[in-house]
Amino acid sequence: MRIYKYEATGNDFLFVTTPPDDPSNFAAYWCDRHYGIGADGLIFPVKSSVAPVAMRYYNADGSVAPMCGNGMRAFVRFLYDQRIVTAKAFSVDTLGGMIDVRMHEDFSIEIGLGIPQTVLSDTLIKGGQENMSPIKLPFGDETIKMHVLNLGTIHVVHQVNDLDAIDINEYGEAFVRHTMFPSGINVNISQTLKPGKIRLKTYERGVGPTLSCGTGTAAAAYVHAISEGVHFVEASVPGGTLHVTIDNNHYVSLRGPARYIATVIEEENS
Repeated sequence: MRIYKYEATGNDFLFVTTPPDDPSNFAAYWCDRHYGIGADGLIFPVKSSVAPVAMRYYNADGSVAPMCGNGMRAFVRFLYDQRIVTAKAFSVDTLGGMIDVRMHEDFSIEIGLGIPQTVLSDTLIKGGQENMSPIKLPFGDETIKMHVLNLGTIHVVHQVNDLDAIDINEYGEAFVRHTMFPSGINVNISQTLKPGKIRLKTYERGVGPTLSCGTGTAAAAYVHAISEGVHFVEASVPGGTLHVTIDNNHYVSLRGPARYIATVIEEENS
């Protein structure tokens, strides 16, 4: 079996052309950064009855995630490189819904994440949520405000004045498995630099701190856009820069690079 490694603004992924016998164990083994190849997750294509291809994503700990924004961009580049899909624009079927994608001439990849879900069920946030009004949760000696929304996968966004002063591990460990979120959550801490420009750090459920998270970036950009009244957001993450567009109907698109790194051949007796 050939295992392909790609990265998208520092978020790295492993790809195989056919599903492993046990994807969860395969992901946990090969994504390990000491004993495996090392990656934030495993992705592979499966057949779809409603789209040219479907994507399945497993976190580095072997858990299933419905979708991954950076992973989707890397997936599109992988599909294009492997000639699995040859169109420059198509749809991908995911556990988080249908995602429209486009490969641009500069090889940057744009993905349509849809309209964020702000009405959330009790399975995602305790007691449910009717709108994106901030929730208040204790953190250390203070109570902080956080916005919760779903962009294919669920995120919480907390805005701060100084991103350099925060420890993303502290926030992640405090909230990723908080009882307020029965299914767990991805944690994003963002700072507004000016209208239309933000910085952020993300702690991903099942992964930990990452150099970048596509849906997390889109979630933070959406919260920023709503508060600042803008439609285009440039987001700086530890792994690079992403661009988010929010149209008049609140439809969110994410654009950024994806790059092939290497191929590893797994021997039968490995």
